[in-house]
Amino acid sequence: MTVKTTPRKSDAITPSTSISAPGFESFSDVFDSLYPSFKRESQVQGSHQFTLMRVNQEGHEKFIPPVPDIVVRIVTDGPLKSSSVDLGDGRVELSGRKGSCYLAPADAGASWQSEGNHELLMLALPKTEVQELLLTDGAPSKDDPLRALYGRDIFNANLPSFLDGMWREGLRGGPGGALVVDGLVLTLLGTLARIAGEGQSPMSKGEGAALDAQRLARITDYVDANLEHTIVIRDLADLVGLSPFHFSRCFRVATSISPHKFVIARRIDASKRMLADPTAVLAQIAFACGFSSQSHFTTTFKEQVGMTPGAYRSTVLD
Repeated sequence: MTVKTTPRKSDAITPSTSISAPGFESFSDVFDSLYPSFKRESQVQGSHQFTLMRVNQEGHEKFIPPVPDIVVRIVTDGPLKSSSVDLGDGRVELSGRKGSCYLAPADAGASWQSEGNHELLMLALPKTEVQELLLTDGAPSKDDPLRALYGRDIFNANLPSFLDGMWREGLRGGPGGALVVDGLVLTLLGTLARIAGEGQSPMSKGEGAALDAQRLARITDYVDANLEHTIVIRDLADLVGLSPFHFSRCFRVATSISPHKFVIARRIDASKRMLADPTAVLAQIAFACGFSSQSHFTTTFKEQVGMTPGAYRSTVLD
């Protein structure tokens, strides 16, 4: 996880300016160039290396050139006195209230106007990565399942919590962080697809089927052999020849838990076996089982087992 903080300057309101797309390969590039005055922090997260930004903004007018990223924009503090956007087919007034979400399409310029201080969480998702995650029969969908959401307010209580969870996981760090973020991104995309009226996000036939015993065994063997390493959904999905989104669904049907919770459970089971050795050092057990620190291990173990590793060891050795 990479964190970048940019200092704040006093000049916040600039005239609307049209800027051509060449030279801007991502939303992060555009933001660094066009909004240098706004205080912000950035994280690069998950196996897909998505960019998440927390930004403090003041009122401004700005033209954002087309970029290949779909951007999820959540108002986390405000509200704005006014906010509007024009994607080229007329200006749309947005609520700007805390918790509201706006989805900016890839490859489309946008003219923004806003008034009032506010804070945003913004997640930049490269269009090609989104297409890969929302596979249909092994190939990207011809129709954009999120199309109906572009250029308008979206209100859903879960959306802010998904981005906030990604941000907190980035600050927490640790080998399991990428798996958590991957799961949150998939859940976010699935929720947006349902809101857009697509029903369940498009996947291959038999999407509701559980993973068979052979593929579950393959997943379990891989997890147990790589507990000390970072484990991400993309790698697990590749093992069984499914897209990450399809894999997450089928895995949950088979096990009734998410891949992340399954990995945590395997880490805890392995640590229990190691705790039976009175000579094993807690810090060594923590790192061997994929926890970022002894304190992270202790906290997670107590959440899962109901007692600390030391207390559990005492019950085993008595």
